[in-house]
Amino acid sequence: MNKLEYQKLYVLEKKHWWFKVSRTFYKKIFKKFMAKNKIPLMLDIGCGTGITMKNFSSIGTIVGMDFNLIPLALSQKRGLKLLVQADMCRLPFKENSFDGIITLDVLEHIP
Repeated sequence: MNKLEYQKLYVLEKKHWWFKVSRTFYKKIFKKFMAKNKIPLMLDIGCGTGITMKNFSSIGTIVGMDFNLIPLALSQKRGLKLLVQADMCRLPFKENSFDGIITLDVLEHIP
């Protein structure tokens, strides 16, 4: 996506019903599978502009990862700091580093 599209998404995904419902639905499912006795460390692959990270942060600590610097800059604008630029096919993390992985609206864009 280009910079203008990311900027539109930055505004739209906060209030559009599709994004709100999607985040609520997945957060509920994700929360169900997280251990109750510890604060989970999560990875958001394809974090985009960071709205999902912001929403899921009430569950635990979340690291955002995206291939593109533009959405990572917009994530920073949301006040998010744990951000990494990387390719999901070459994760820069040790195996079993995270308690859970989120990848919303990503896989359907891969040929």
